Amino acid sequence: PTTYFEIPEGPAGFEYDLVKAFADSLGVRAKMIPVIPPDDVLPRLLQGEGDMAAAGLTTREGRGGPVRFTPPYQQIRQQVVYRLGTPWPKTPQDLLRRNIEVPAGSRHVDRLNELRQKHPELKWTESPDKTPEALMQMVWEGLVDITIADSHLISLNRQYFPELMLGFNIQDAEDLAWAFPPGRDDSLYQAAVLFL
Repeated sequence: PTTYFEIPEGPAGFEYDLVKAFADSLGVRAKMIPVIPPDDVLPRLLQGEGDMAAAGLTTREGRGGPVRFTPPYQQIRQQVVYRLGTPWPKTPQDLLRRNIEVPAGSRHVDRLNELRQKHPELKWTESPDKTPEALMQMVWEGLVDITIADSHLISLNRQYFPELMLGFNIQDAEDLAWAFPPGRDDSLYQAAVLFL
């Protein structure tokens, strides 16, 4: 929902609107290629399936890879989400013995693994088939105690599930940026940097 989705009037989403404005500024038409799962975005970009990737990417996702990121257009934080009326998790210690579920293979799993270094008894479930939005709904329904999600997704979902509450930030701010493949011609990259 923060990137790209279809509505009766056509494509929508913050990142879609931003890319469309960029394309308009260049006098070209953007061709969007939705990629599921999101983990495939950067590999497909590097295989030449696109000229740029605009998919709510954090600059950490390209760590060690050959992609070039633009300057950030937004900062987000990984946050603990729980339901109003349940115990407020204020620290990592408060996550112990709670029913936690996160998307499999996500940055949230990476952060939980880091927290497990100091709290070996920390446990969670990784769901390969559930989106962060689905997990937030499960927290709202009381089926899961806690999930971890990005701040911009939480803001959107709290409009529909106002009982979702923020526990604490489990990660410092992360930058969202567009990614470009390596190459000699960096004119599109430079145009994006100027645009942003």
